[in-house]
Amino acid sequence: MSEFWFKAVSVCCFLLIFTMLSNNSYAGGYEKYHIDVEGVIRQYYVYTPNDLSKEKKHPAVIAFHAYKSDANGFRWLISPDEYADKFGYIMIYPNALNKSWNVGKGFGSTNKETDDLQFFKLLVDRITQSHLVDGNRLYAVGFSNGAQAATTMLCETPEKIAAAAIVSHTMNIDSCNPIAKVPTLLIHGKKDRMAPFYGGGKYNLASHDETVTFLRKVNELDAEGVLVLKKNTANCTQYKNNTDSVELLACVCSDAGHTWPQGKEFMVDTLGKVNRELNANQVIFDFFEKHENKNIQRNNKNIVRVGRINPVSVNPRPRGEPVINYSRGGIPR
Repeated sequence: MSEFWFKAVSVCCFLLIFTMLSNNSYAGGYEKYHIDVEGVIRQYYVYTPNDLSKEKKHPAVIAFHAYKSDANGFRWLISPDEYADKFGYIMIYPNALNKSWNVGKGFGSTNKETDDLQFFKLLVDRITQSHLVDGNRLYAVGFSNGAQAATTMLCETPEKIAAAAIVSHTMNIDSCNPIAKVPTLLIHGKKDRMAPFYGGGKYNLASHDETVTFLRKVNELDAEGVLVLKKNTANCTQYKNNTDSVELLACVCSDAGHTWPQGKEFMVDTLGKVNRELNANQVIFDFFEKHENKNIQRNNKNIVRVGRINPVSVNPRPRGEPVINYSRGGIPR
């Protein structure tokens, strides 16, 4: 194992230990539940703000953790419960088996045996039946390997989610042909070493721009992008037609690595810098708040993503951008 990967795995282990010592209590309850998935017992946690009415159902976010992390680690890393309190949302934190989701590809996609798609389907059924979750206001968000889980829901079960947020990863599902359109938010750092912004690397990952191109096509978004947020180190571009409510919001942090904007900062020399200008939680909850599941069917159902999308022509490196050798699994020399 190279020194870089040893450090990366060590950081993840440190994160898990630290979460056991940290206090994540907000104004709500936090409980563990189990689901039997074809004889395999799976776990998920539910955070419910105390002031939510028990007489009606509420919007909810399924939050998928990264590789070598877990539900508690992700909760510590991004601290979303205070936003759940603010917006009146329930948080669902599922656990992967062996701390890796069997979805997509790239660093962290080491689990090749678990039927996570079946887990996702059963999880949606369970939380909408047994918890105060509004099935028309259910959202998926993921970070790193967990972003591949959210993307899998976008591709395979689009009728079950109202919107998706993908942080620090790109579209790397081998085949993606959703039956319905899904409003999607992308957040990516240009200095991400594990999921390179410009794509490629050991796992031949799609670039940020390739992902934008695909999601615009699959959601039939013909309108040109409009810059809706501009800061010194972060900007967000919105793609939205006038015909329906579906949109794509693509946010780029010029200084960020494989991190969660305004999340916890650790091992900067390995994972990269955390952007402090973009409040990822606020942007994500604001985005989700605008959308409910209308199950808008696609017309262009022959668009299927298999492999990379025109990897050279779609996303050329801008002039003046430093050339980085990604030959070692997406890790710059």
